[in-house]
Amino acid sequence: MRERLKALLPRSDVARHIKTLILRPNDLMASTYGWFDAEAQISEDLEHIAPALSGLETFIWDGVEPPEETLWMALRKHCPRLRYIGSTVGGLPLSEDSELFNFKDLVGFSLIVNCRARLFLNPDNVHKFPTSLWTMLLERCKNLQELTLGGERTTYYTPLFDVRPIVDGRWPKLHTLTFGHTMMQDSPLILPDWDDISQSEATKEFSRFISAHPRLKKLHIPYDARFPPLEISNSDIVINEFSGTHFYLNYVLPCSQLTALRLCSERLQTWRLADLLPCLQNLQHLSTLELWIDMSHRVNISTLSGLPPEKNAALLETDHIKVFRPLFTACRSLLHLKLMCTTKRKFGFRMKHFWKAIENGPRLRTLEVQKVYSLNEEKMARSALQMTRRVPSLQAITLVYAEQPWSGLLPIRIKQMGVYDLSSASKDHLVRVTAEESGKGLFKPFSRRTTTTCHMRTPAQRSLVDIYQKSCHLSELLYMFSALRSVFRFRKTRPPMMPAQATISTSPSPPTRSLFSSVNVTFLGTASAQPSSSRNHSALALQLGRDVWLFDCGEATQHQLQKSTVKMGRIEKIFITHTHAFSCDHEGDHIFGLIPLLASCLNGAGGTADGADDPRARIDIEQPVSAAHVGIPLEIYGPLGTRAYVRNGMSYSHTLLGSPYVVHELRMPSDPQFGDHTSLSRLACELPSGRNIPQVDGVWTDIFKDDVVSVSAAPILHSVPCVGYVVTEAPVPGKIDPKLYIPDLKRTNTPMTVMRRLQQGESVELSDGTVIHGPPRRKGRKVVILGDTFDPSPIIPLAMDADLLIHEATNAHLPDIDPDTKEIDTYETVEARAKSRGHSTPQMAGVFAKRVCARRLVLNHFSARYPGDETERAIKIMDGIRNLAGAEFGNKVECARDLMSIDVAFPPSVQ
Repeated sequence: MRERLKALLPRSDVARHIKTLILRPNDLMASTYGWFDAEAQISEDLEHIAPALSGLETFIWDGVEPPEETLWMALRKHCPRLRYIGSTVGGLPLSEDSELFNFKDLVGFSLIVNCRARLFLNPDNVHKFPTSLWTMLLERCKNLQELTLGGERTTYYTPLFDVRPIVDGRWPKLHTLTFGHTMMQDSPLILPDWDDISQSEATKEFSRFISAHPRLKKLHIPYDARFPPLEISNSDIVINEFSGTHFYLNYVLPCSQLTALRLCSERLQTWRLADLLPCLQNLQHLSTLELWIDMSHRVNISTLSGLPPEKNAALLETDHIKVFRPLFTACRSLLHLKLMCTTKRKFGFRMKHFWKAIENGPRLRTLEVQKVYSLNEEKMARSALQMTRRVPSLQAITLVYAEQPWSGLLPIRIKQMGVYDLSSASKDHLVRVTAEESGKGLFKPFSRRTTTTCHMRTPAQRSLVDIYQKSCHLSELLYMFSALRSVFRFRKTRPPMMPAQATISTSPSPPTRSLFSSVNVTFLGTASAQPSSSRNHSALALQLGRDVWLFDCGEATQHQLQKSTVKMGRIEKIFITHTHAFSCDHEGDHIFGLIPLLASCLNGAGGTADGADDPRARIDIEQPVSAAHVGIPLEIYGPLGTRAYVRNGMSYSHTLLGSPYVVHELRMPSDPQFGDHTSLSRLACELPSGRNIPQVDGVWTDIFKDDVVSVSAAPILHSVPCVGYVVTEAPVPGKIDPKLYIPDLKRTNTPMTVMRRLQQGESVELSDGTVIHGPPRRKGRKVVILGDTFDPSPIIPLAMDADLLIHEATNAHLPDIDPDTKEIDTYETVEARAKSRGHSTPQMAGVFAKRVCARRLVLNHFSARYPGDETERAIKIMDGIRNLAGAEFGNKVECARDLMSIDVAFPPSVQ
């Protein structure tokens, strides 16, 4: 660590860009005698660097002891933007005159007591924080937003720290409050009588303190702290995340809409699940759950039905499937689950019981299970695959096997551990599993990393699917036969046809679009500039139910369409991000496939020989024609020059189309706002209704919109004019519970058909005057698709809270992975080179994804030097690029490859 800090001394140009600095100079359980001197040296080195850290906003010291007092003075002097301070306190006493307590205007403060480093001669005494700490927090930090006080309990003799002065604090912006092993009442070592305490005026101060902070969203009160019950009187408080005990959960629930619940500081006996399940059923928005279950003793299943536990519970058998299944049934909206199961070996559950219980449960994305290792346990990889088959939505699985049962006072001793990253393969029902396993084997330790592709269905399921498909094929033949018979009967009795001269409208209205059954993205090409053997030019297909929208159309896109499951005939719209058609540095990697694709989709041809008649040459869209010639036109959107490019390409290639198309151009403020930007006249197959869409407030809002979906766009910075697109699904009907409506409908003899109206969120008045309301509509999905860019910030207002962000990552610095990396290259030089060419690095993509609060990031548009196949080298490079972006994004990142297909899920709050 000292070497890394010293490397910053001559690089003030780098140090001034550091915004967050977290130092961990020693392990918490350090056993060497030199740790104190080592921490002092690191503190001294950082003191010398402090003048260069002008942009530092957050500093956290996570050591055994706090740093030197001179370091706090240096940070306060040279870091004017510093607003978050964190430090640990060890065996040395806290001084009233500590420079740590002389800061002001902080928005975040953390003081963690490292109890393992303290020698308490009289642990029964309550320890107090210095008065200067409370003076700083209460008087000089009025805009405090995050506060953490106390540490973990590490032994039975760990003392409590008095935090009662906090009740005098009033911080209007406080949203996160975390307490460690602390106390809010007298006599901490005697279990209090909660009924007596609740009547005490002194203990009600804490409830008044919580009620005075309406912005409080995250609250942590551990199991071993001594706090009175909560009586929150402010109805404006809505707690979203709670970490603590089952006891305190009952006081938090009335004022919460919990999305995250962590009950890992208290071991919950299995028979007490009966008390927890009703609470979980009421948390309809719960997406994250962490639970510590103690299964050391066997228990009667009847206790999960609400009956009191038997005294001789240790003699009764436990069906672990029935233990877990009520838990999963109660939490239908879960996305992230962590289970810590303290079990003795002879009573421990097996993973096969767990994966059978989780089947048909919530649509989890991440799962972590910690349990005691057993010799008869299945292999970790097999357990992970079985859970993936039963919960296809899983994206990551972590399995941890402990050597022996553990308590909250000691860390878990890991026997084996496996981390499994899951992603869909190119073919249906296949999943790619990247596994990292380590631990102690039967004879020696092991550590391995593997990547395999597995089928999501078991052999028995695949046999059933084959039988089903054959039966469906037979059913289709029978249906076609019956339909033909109906047609022949109709022809015998039908009335006379309309006159042959009848015409249809020249501007046909599009059919009413129904709600999307699914939203899917298929990457047809993921290369930049030049294609490679494993990556085609840029193009991707957005499938909205049965409809297909194409974004960019590089060379050979129709070849990729034929290899994919995307139907070329269903393409309705094509969106071009930029032309690059006449750039010497690029080869039309986003548009050169457009003309051939139009010829294939719209019944194009190259004309006929002299004297031969071709009806396509006589089509005039302005004149009425037969229905065989005019259908819904294919729409093309793009920046200035798109219409001219299509028109010139069609004209000089002598291409005739049998169906119409229309081009809409997104005009920048510097572009001409009128005209076609070409001297060629409009072609016969080009509709005259193409629009020139001007910017409004720097963006193009709703360039297309119907009742189900809308498209907006904004300029993004590149070497040529470039556009990013945002596809937003309209709010969808809410989930309806028939049990809430059927009793009223039966009571008033109302037809059950009104359930359709209720499903759409309408209100229905019954015969007795009662008005029942359908569920409110849910937020739709949002997909953000960016073209080439080195700064997409103009699209931020449209891209916020995207469910899927597709961002380019052309260049990356991979010194230990990519053998073609130049020795003189650094992260800074690669980023500078990428920006000079109008492109981004994975880190830039991760920063932008975090900035717009995207839920999912997919990287696209890679340099030709990065292969996109399944070779070991390609996988290693893509993992490196993924890690670079993930370090900035803080969430899961995927790297696109040709023909990869992903589904876009609803936001967590509506699943």
